Amino acid sequence: MIVVDASAWANALADPGPTGDGCRAALHRDVSWTIPSHGATEVLRTLRRLELAGILIRAEADRLADTVASAEVNYVRPSPTQLAGQWKLRHNVSAYDAAYVVLAQRFDAPLLTTDGRLASAATAIGVEVRLVPVQG
Repeated sequence: MIVVDASAWANALADPGPTGDGCRAALHRDVSWTIPSHGATEVLRTLRRLELAGILIRAEADRLADTVASAEVNYVRPSPTQLAGQWKLRHNVSAYDAAYVVLAQRFDAPLLTTDGRLASAATAIGVEVRLVPVQG
């Protein structure tokens, strides 16, 4: 099992370059994904941003959004313990990003991300991180 953050999932879907290749390879190596309940919404937000910027055409954005909606992912809703853990990380990362770190810690699972700041926060508390560097 891996905890997949929105940056890794969005890049796997929409980036045709080396970053997307790295994310797709990492996601295919471990098909058991866990994410916080807001993770798919973050991916959709990114797809919308890419469509508005003209990076994705509408049909492609729609297809990728359908892929997100139909993905078999273990969504974890917030619990009091989860939220308390997120709060403890407030000085290092956003509450949204902290949710990924706390889940990885809770399940003793690696965190897949392209976000260096998130990777640093996770590493600082002993979470294994699989960082796919953003290129280009």
